[in-house]
Amino acid sequence: MSIDLTVGARIRALRHDRGLSLETVSARSGLSIGFVSQVERGLSSPSLKVLTAIGDVLGVGLAGLFGPAPAEGGE
Repeated sequence: MSIDLTVGARIRALRHDRGLSLETVSARSGLSIGFVSQVERGLSSPSLKVLTAIGDVLGVGLAGLFGPAPAEGGE
């Protein structure tokens, strides 16, 4: 799996785990909904600035976007 797909899946899992919509992440990060969706689907290679903005919204540091996905159903 490519790093873009891995990071995108991690971002999506964190967003779902926190009960946030794409619209909420978009509004809080200053990024477009379409771009956040592309990042989640691994269709875009986000910059460190973008990853930091998304991580801030999700309450994780940059390194937290590269860790394992949370377990299904919460912990």
